[in-house]
Amino acid sequence: MFTVSEPAPPRHSSLLRTPVSIAPDALDFCRLIGRGETVGWAEATAEPLFLTRLLDAQAERCSPFRVFFPLTFSDSLAAGHPNVTVTALGGADAGRRFFAGGADNVVPANISDVPGLVASGRLPIDIVLLQVSGPDDAG
Repeated sequence: MFTVSEPAPPRHSSLLRTPVSIAPDALDFCRLIGRGETVGWAEATAEPLFLTRLLDAQAERCSPFRVFFPLTFSDSLAAGHPNVTVTALGGADAGRRFFAGGADNVVPANISDVPGLVASGRLPIDIVLLQVSGPDDAG
């Protein structure tokens, strides 16, 4: 099961979301990602590969959207989706394939700068993909 945050009722701040659990086979990124929104995820060994592979499989039928990742070691998201704009901290390692034609969307910053960039709105992230472990005996 996955927990997805659905938009909160209008009386709440637009930043609040209500968690909803979704089975993996029912996860529809095209329904969750709005036109022009940015999907972000953690880097390197924390990259949620199952989710990024599912996003890759569904990407072409979604409205145009953006993705942001600090660094990737995987090839789980293809570089050729015409409706996906990729932004990253650098074009290193497996992320290099996204910037073969130029580095227009490379953010010249250190990984430690990302929280401040997101908080200030200079690097907007609308949807975050996280990989977490399941509950243990204590919940």
